[in-house]
Amino acid sequence: MTHEEINKIVEEWVEEVIEQIEVGNASREDPHQAISEATDQGWVELGFVGGLIDQWPVNPGAEILGLCGTVLDYCEQEGWIEDDSGLWEGCNGAAVLGCQAFHSLQNVVWQKLRDRNIID
Repeated sequence: MTHEEINKIVEEWVEEVIEQIEVGNASREDPHQAISEATDQGWVELGFVGGLIDQWPVNPGAEILGLCGTVLDYCEQEGWIEDDSGLWEGCNGAAVLGCQAFHSLQNVVWQKLRDRNIID
């Protein structure tokens, strides 16, 4: 998956969050739940396996590990990479990278919403 493909999917998540705000299902002041839902529902679109990340096998395979690396690289360019290790506390192996990628994608959505002046 390329950065352009990832960005297209993330932009769809941003639009979903904006729509949730516009119809009153989320607020501009606290869009966290809408961002979490958009990321959670769209995770599989990126090529990740469904289900809870903390239940991944220690080595889910080179394809998933490569995707984690690509997503983290994208996130570094578009926003920032999540570094709060408490978010993946208790995870092992590739699940650590998966959690970091997931939360970093949420950061990118937050940043894109700020860039559009949707949230403060």
